[in-house]
Amino acid sequence: MMWRSSQSFIFHLYLGDLMSEDILGSAAKWFYLLVLLAGIGFYISWSAMFNAWTDLGVYGITVVLVSFGIFGTLLYWKKNED
Repeated sequence: MMWRSSQSFIFHLYLGDLMSEDILGSAAKWFYLLVLLAGIGFYISWSAMFNAWTDLGVYGITVVLVSFGIFGTLLYWKKNED
């Protein structure tokens, strides 16, 4: 079993072919999409429960989740097009 220089020997030793790049890329794409939806869902649910539509703390958490979700989703969808 050959591996590329960008992947470590330990990756292939423990995970082998079970975790190919296609599976990892697909899982990461869906993870980032889930993070995006979690950020939007967090903002809506927290703000509706506590009537805090202008809370800076909620904005901070939402911005981080939505940013990671958008950039990660775009990154992996762009990677699969190439």
